[in-house]
Amino acid sequence: MAAWRLKQQRSGMQHRLKRKRMLQRLAYRNASALLARRHAWRAIKTPPDANAD
Repeated sequence: MAAWRLKQQRSGMQHRLKRKRMLQRLAYRNASALLARRHAWRAIKTPPDANAD
């Protein structure tokens, strides 16, 4: 009984960890997409000779 409970607990922990990792990956993708969009918007907004070094 105790072993079964431990197994259940462990499986639940694994599931939670996987979910957390998935959420992190999703958040990272969202952030990167947002950053790319912002960069593109800045590139569109500013004339090419303004940020030419």
